[in-house]
Parts: sequence; C-alpha cells; structure tokens
Amino acid sequence: MDISCDIIRDLLPLYAENLTSKASNDLVDKHLCECDDCTKQLGILKKAQVIPVDVEVKSLKRVGDTIRRRRILAAVTVLLLCVTIVLCAEMVLDAKIYLTAEQAVKTVEQREDGAVIIYLNDNVMGMGATQHEDSKNYGTIAWSTLSKQFFHSDRVSYEDLDEDDKLLCPEDEYEEVSRFILSNADGYNVWYCDARNGKADTLLMDGGNPPPTGVLLKIHYDLMHYCVILMAVSALLAFLGWKFKDQWYGELCTRISVLLGSLCLSAVMVTAGQFAQHYSGLSEQIADSTIVAVPMTLTALFARQLYKLNKQDKGQ
Repeated sequence: MDISCDIIRDLLPLYAENLTSKASNDLVDKHLCECDDCTKQLGILKKAQVIPVDVEVKSLKRVGDTIRRRRILAAVTVLLLCVTIVLCAEMVLDAKIYLTAEQAVKTVEQREDGAVIIYLNDNVMGMGATQHEDSKNYGTIAWSTLSKQFFHSDRVSYEDLDEDDKLLCPEDEYEEVSRFILSNADGYNVWYCDARNGKADTLLMDGGNPPPTGVLLKIHYDLMHYCVILMAVSALLAFLGWKFKDQWYGELCTRISVLLGSLCLSAVMVTAGQFAQHYSGLSEQIADSTIVAVPMTLTALFARQLYKLNKQDKGQ
C-alpha cells in the first residue's frame, strides 16, 4: 500500500521523537527507503536544536535579576524623590525673605545720646544698615524666613545667627532681634529701603537732610545671573543630547543638562525666588543649592532610566 508523502510528513515529527507505534514506524521506514524528499525532511527535524535545560534556567535567572534590579532602581528613585522634596521644603522655608517697613518695624525713637533705635516685629530674623557716603542718610533693611512667617517660631538666639549676620550687629545690641540700634545716626535721615533695588522707600527718622538721589543699600542679583547662564547652557546641552541620542556623548550632554537644570531649580528654592542679596552670602546660597541639586539630579536620572526601560518593554 502506497502512503502519500503528506501523511508521512505528518508522522515525521513524532517519528523523530520515537513517539510512533511499531506499525507506524514500519510504514515510515518503508516510505523513507523509497522517498529522498521525506528522508531529507527527517534529517532537518533531527538536526533541530533542543534548548538545554541549563540554558533555559540561565535565561530565567537573567530575567529574574533584571526584574530585581528594576525594583531596586524604582525604590531608590522613590527614596531620592522623598529626600529631594524634604530638602526643597526645608530650604524654601529657611530662605531669606526681605520684608517691607510695615512688616518689619514697630516704632522708631531717638535716644538722648543721638542713637536711633528701631523696634522690630517678632517675625524679623535680622537687620542691616548702611551709611550713605555722599549724604547724611542711613539705609536699613530687615529679613525673615517663610517658616517664621507661617509658623511664628521662637525668635532666633544670637548664638544661632550666621557669622555674616553677627558682623552686622554686635551681641550687646542684638537683644534677641527685638531692636536695632544705629549708634551714630545723630542728625541723619534713616530710611527703610526697597529690597528690589536698595533705594530709599520709607522714612523712619527725619534728620532734616535732603533725601538720597541714589541707592542706599547695594542689592545684587549675582546668583540669578549665574542661573540664567546655567539654564541657557542646560537647554543647549539638552538639545545636543537629543540630537545625538544614539551616541555616547549625547548621553553625557543629557546628564550634564540635568545637573545644571537641577542647580538652577535648587537656587530658586534656596532663595524662595527672590535672589536679592543685601550683602554677600552668595557662597552659602551656592552650597545650599548644591546640597539640594545632588539628590534632585540623581532622582531625575534614575527616573529617566526607568522610563527608558519601560519603553524597551513596550518595544518603542
């Protein structure tokens, strides 16, 4: 009885695995003796590679390791995000906020010895003054923090002041920041200055002198200028990173861009968006910005890595 090749080829996979009965084996053997095409097909089936068990186990282990690494990466990212949020909140609440005269000053009086005493509200954390070089005018300004504004915490002690703040006012004149004494202001106009430009804004004590024509307090925005430059460089590097995303230097540009962007955002946090500085203090702001920028940068980079892995899983 002649058996067609189609029937034999249906049996060949089972025949190659020795799963057919003796009768089927006899039929297949007889057909193979007469048919070269089916014999070649059997050879192909027997040459088919069977995946070894150890290879399959290694593959599964690699998949398991990948899943564990991804979970660890996600956990670290969440942890860094929490650290970043806490640091940002702390820096914003402790950022120096310059006050208006209405917010800072209770009353002003002049003693018999000619000294001018400025009594301050409880929200004041510090105060400074500068004598105008070309006229008999004093300029003063006071600052606080958002935490002091919102939570009305206890007044800071002299020992807890920054060294720069201590230089502005001796300890015997500090008196828990309840008043500010201008001991050599006899015959001077005393002005509360505008924190935006350092110009005379509110007259606290009239000494009968012409008002100043220029600024009384030097206000600088150096950190803001640096941030603008860094942001421009960050945007340029981000573009280069996108343009050359398939090259190693494209990835480097992207990472540096994230770092510079984080530094700029951190600077906004530590200055509460004001950036104004009555006296130096720039090194302190840069240090605080760096502290916040480190976990912020790592969070952004880890989150970016997770995003790329998810895209790979989706075949995008």
